[in-house]
Amino acid sequence: MSFIKNIILLLIIKCVNSQLIEVASFFGVGVMVFNTVHECPQGHKCVYKTGGKVSHNTANPGFNVKMPISSVIPVQTTWQTDTVQNIECVSKRGGRAWMDIDVVNKLDNSDNCVIGVVKNYTENYDKQLIFDYVPTEVSQFCKDYTLDEIKTGKYDELDDVLLNKLRVSIKSYGLEDCIEIKAVRIMSPRLTSEMQKKFDQLEAEAKELEIKKAQKLTEKTEEERKTQKAVMEEERKQETAKILKETEKAEAIANAEIQSIEDQKKYDSKVKEAEAIKQSKLLEAEGDEKLLTPEKLKLEAYKSGHNNAKIIIGAENLPGNAFYDSKLFSP
Repeated sequence: MSFIKNIILLLIIKCVNSQLIEVASFFGVGVMVFNTVHECPQGHKCVYKTGGKVSHNTANPGFNVKMPISSVIPVQTTWQTDTVQNIECVSKRGGRAWMDIDVVNKLDNSDNCVIGVVKNYTENYDKQLIFDYVPTEVSQFCKDYTLDEIKTGKYDELDDVLLNKLRVSIKSYGLEDCIEIKAVRIMSPRLTSEMQKKFDQLEAEAKELEIKKAQKLTEKTEEERKTQKAVMEEERKQETAKILKETEKAEAIANAEIQSIEDQKKYDSKVKEAEAIKQSKLLEAEGDEKLLTPEKLKLEAYKSGHNNAKIIIGAENLPGNAFYDSKLFSP
């Protein structure tokens, strides 16, 4: 009986071990599958490392398969902004300021660029090429200027300086075809609270001075405007007077011409009238000449004498202009 029990126990143990092995095998396969499938983020290219060595293979965004013992390094290949913070800027007089600088850059997504950069500069390539490089160039720039110059405007020139310097540096590493520096943006320098108060005071004074200059310029402009307006008004008056004078002159000339024409008409009318009278007189004279014959004149004389006759006795009493018939006084 005990023998049979031992046989049954051995069979049970065998069955249990077989199931455990199957479960363990299934679990092991699942773990292996889970370790080989990975996701590569959008905008990145994934690089594989096996035992610390960078593989020649890369993966595009999406699900990909890798070796179970390999690690995945996502490398961004779209535009990114690296912000270098709290960069110390020491002026030539020892004044200190701090600033933040943004560097907009992009790694080319070709396999040669991605693998080459990761191999030579690791996935944190921007630390050596950007984060460690920018503070050095900022120090070189700041040492040539005073804190006043840096704060009040020179830092505006630093973005162009850094942009060119970064591009030259990238080219010196032979990475000009792989890394593109698009822009550099610099935030306004920060000062200590004590220095900031001084600059605020100076800025307020400068602003007040600018306001006064602006007021003077406005007053000057207003005076010039008034002067110009007065000059224009005087010129307008003179021009108006000139036009009026020319108009009056033109009217006078026109009136004189009209009067001359009227006078000429009157003269011509008088001439015609006198000519008519003359012709009438000539015709009357010609008529009288034809009518006043010697006989007619003698008759008229007798009529006149008859109408005015006076009887005077004695020839000695006759007036000198008496008209008489001498026959009456002849002996």
